[in-house]
Amino acid sequence: MDLVEEISENTGLSYNTTIKIIEKTNHKNFAKNPPLFINQASALIKNIELEEMIRGLDYHLTDETFPFEFNDFVKQVPYGAYRDTPNRGFYNRMLTDSDVERSFALGADTDDEIVCFMKLPAYYKILTPIGNYNPDFGIVMKRKSLRDARLPDRQGKESEFYFVIETKGTNDINDKKALKESEIYKIECALKHFATLGVEVQYKAPVKDYQYFKTEANKDINALIEEA
Repeated sequence: MDLVEEISENTGLSYNTTIKIIEKTNHKNFAKNPPLFINQASALIKNIELEEMIRGLDYHLTDETFPFEFNDFVKQVPYGAYRDTPNRGFYNRMLTDSDVERSFALGADTDDEIVCFMKLPAYYKILTPIGNYNPDFGIVMKRKSLRDARLPDRQGKESEFYFVIETKGTNDINDKKALKESEIYKIECALKHFATLGVEVQYKAPVKDYQYFKTEANKDINALIEEA
């Protein structure tokens, strides 16, 4: 088994680069268990490659527009896959993929500060170096500014705030027990994507429960009101 060849093929690195990396590692363990050493070394190198790729990743605006068809939300699926959202949902029922999504939808649908919310269609994808990424929810919140003698023109003014949410089984992006490496990388790419758009959309990820989202959203809204 050729150590250099195997790692080079697994990672896409040149032979010379692979040799330089191996020279700086304790490759004596290779003799003990060659397949294990190659798999672990290759996985570590690929993770570093991804981290460096994402660190240097830039998104650029194009003139493309996003197509929207109401029919994309109509699917023949078991009724149990839906969550009823009669109050704030874009439709009175919403297709959900997990218990976390269903719980989040229930929280949003019963919140009086929500103007409307929707499960984003499957074809809404963000391109990333490790595959397409489809966020979960889009939400519009409303908030009336407090009366302030310093800002008489804004007293009682109601504003809308926009959020895109990715629900997961954790609120911590560094929780590697709950998140796959690929999920973490895609979330990091999405953060750059929405920052590049330059629109007033706040991206929240990962989000485990609605109350956590509401707390974080309130922080953003209060900061935006203070800046206005």
